[in-house]
Amino acid sequence: MPQNLISVKNVSFSYENAEVPALKDVSLDVYKGDYIAILGTNGSGKSTFSKLMVGFLPLQEGLIEVQQTGKPIGFVQQNPKYQIIATIVEKDTAFGPQVLRLSEDEIERRTIESLKTVDLTEKIKANTNSLSLGQTQKLALAGILALETDILILDEAVSMIDPETRKSILDVVDKLHQDGKTIIHITHDIEEARRANRVVILEKGKKIFDDTLESFEKNGEEFERLFGVTNPDVYRRAEKSAKKAAALLKTDTHSCSQSSAESAAGNPAGATNFSEKANLTDISLAFDGITYDYEAKKTNDKNRTSQEENTAAPAVDNVSLAFRKGTITALLGKSGSGKSTLFELGASLLAPTSGKVFCSGKTTLALQDAESALFKPVAADDVAFGPENQGLKGKELLKRVKDSMDICNLPFTEFKDRSILELSGGEKRKLALAGIIAMDSDIIFFDEPTSSLDPKSREQFFSLIQKLADEHNKTIIFSTHHSEDALAADRTIHIERGKIISDTNPCEVPNFQGETENLRYKEHANLLSGLRNTSLGEFTPKNTPIHKMNILAKTIIFLILFIGNTMLPQIPVLIGFCLASALYALLAKFSPKKLFFRMIKIIPWILFFFIWQVLLFPVNEGDTIWWSWKFLKFTDANLFSLIRMMLHFFGAMTTLSVFVYSTEITEILDGMKKYFHINVVVFFMLILRFIPLLTEELSHIVKTQIIRDGIKSTRGFFNKVKAILPIIVPLMIQTIRRSSIIAEALEARGMK
Repeated sequence: MPQNLISVKNVSFSYENAEVPALKDVSLDVYKGDYIAILGTNGSGKSTFSKLMVGFLPLQEGLIEVQQTGKPIGFVQQNPKYQIIATIVEKDTAFGPQVLRLSEDEIERRTIESLKTVDLTEKIKANTNSLSLGQTQKLALAGILALETDILILDEAVSMIDPETRKSILDVVDKLHQDGKTIIHITHDIEEARRANRVVILEKGKKIFDDTLESFEKNGEEFERLFGVTNPDVYRRAEKSAKKAAALLKTDTHSCSQSSAESAAGNPAGATNFSEKANLTDISLAFDGITYDYEAKKTNDKNRTSQEENTAAPAVDNVSLAFRKGTITALLGKSGSGKSTLFELGASLLAPTSGKVFCSGKTTLALQDAESALFKPVAADDVAFGPENQGLKGKELLKRVKDSMDICNLPFTEFKDRSILELSGGEKRKLALAGIIAMDSDIIFFDEPTSSLDPKSREQFFSLIQKLADEHNKTIIFSTHHSEDALAADRTIHIERGKIISDTNPCEVPNFQGETENLRYKEHANLLSGLRNTSLGEFTPKNTPIHKMNILAKTIIFLILFIGNTMLPQIPVLIGFCLASALYALLAKFSPKKLFFRMIKIIPWILFFFIWQVLLFPVNEGDTIWWSWKFLKFTDANLFSLIRMMLHFFGAMTTLSVFVYSTEITEILDGMKKYFHINVVVFFMLILRFIPLLTEELSHIVKTQIIRDGIKSTRGFFNKVKAILPIIVPLMIQTIRRSSIIAEALEARGMK
């Protein structure tokens, strides 16, 4: 009898304020050498079950016993970027072995072997932020492999990446199983489940099956009920569109060669190549020679060499495309091929480096990171956010929200009061889609909308967009890694490295002479561009007194200045610390211009907090009132508070910027290990990792606000301050959420 590694007995779990339990009386035995696939539809309890097994959620009812092997359970979650701890690939992989206090030789061996296993050795010195999504997922797996755990749990860990990378990761998992590891793979993909020798199926929190996949497939009715396609016509749209196009071409009403017509008729999948002329009134959206180069958009980046400037490829490279009203287009391409950038250009979130965008109506975009697109605490309120900003009220607003939730298979009566925190990954994606559909835009971009969705939900999504196109004349463009998804579209475009490789139904870009270019992006370009370029700055090698210090001296000086600037309340003392910080920046030859513009960006935040202080804090006895209007009173205490706040911000920003600017990350981590406890090293690693994560989170929130009409204009100082107000609470919520995720990532790497 194989060794029983995990024993789950009668476990139930409910999230706070949830009406329905996430798990109900689930029992499961996991034996040494098992390869178990846990299948189920969205919201069936799969992820909750996995988090209970690794201890990320408190056990409420039942019993979970894990055989003590001296090694933690390896746990890799769906979104890889939140599982990365360090900023250098090598350091991130080595983090777990370092926490385990292994020898330097052993840490190096595990790091190299783990990166070699996932084929990332060529990226060993790379910054983790420079990796593609697929490479980041490999790195997340490498960090867990370095623990040399006996049990590996994958929670939808390959659902967001392209098929080629997915296969390579799953092949690694197969090899680990062959080497004796116990694998538990949480998935909704039947083909992924075929790699397992045992399948467990959850439905509405209950275990309904535990055996081989082959035996479950023999029960055809039950298999079709959970995972089968109920409406095959959804995936025949490409075939119908190709036949329709071929018929139209024979009438000579469109410009096309006879050979192209025969190709269309002979290839029902729609893989033809004909060019169709359209009247200007038929076109809803067009890209005319669009190029976008992230490197060209960067400012004040003095570290780039001329060679880098000449060889960096644009994310979107001279793309010309036109889209007809009432059609559905699938955009295929690997991670990093330019799909998301093209969508952001179309949705006016990016200003093109060159070229023009024309559109006949309102555009909107459902972002790939669904969780970051949700920031209201309750489901119905989140869906209502966009329509409310458009001016909808009362019964009209309620109907829009109800219809959008119902059409996305989130029944309004069941989900309206659900907290978004208790929703599954798939349910969050559906809710994000409902919020976009509720905007009732003419042109809708969906970025990877089917990732994290089970087969039934994918089918429902394609039925939904076909209804939007056919009955409401919407122009739908969605990106996907799955070629089979393209069968639900009229047209398939393949993009690689920012260039269009193929187009099954190209539509000629009309002459837009005299037409107005879509310049809506100009309202928000400065705000979003500022967020993209906001960072503390990267290490810049220079021959200065600060750069040449050893890491112990650098760290001590940094801590003294940073703690003094952030903690001390006395204004004269703070002025002294700010002057010391300015001297610190001068000795490091840190650009005063860069520091000035960095301070300018945070002034609206200082004013925001100051205004709240004036509104919320009463006038104390002895305060001198300098100005008053109705209930507002400005006192000498308010002035001192504003000065204190500005000094805090200036000193902390200067000190932190110079420290990162003058200290290489590997130097920080390697040097600190000699002088500090591992927990202090982890603290610094988290600072270096958490700040860019929050900047990225802020960017997502701002994008969502713009997409859903939460930010009307950012031109002028007061509009910028006004634009920040609706961002504060969502950012705080996401900060707490990200802190929780990072805590889970630390625990998965052996930190207790």
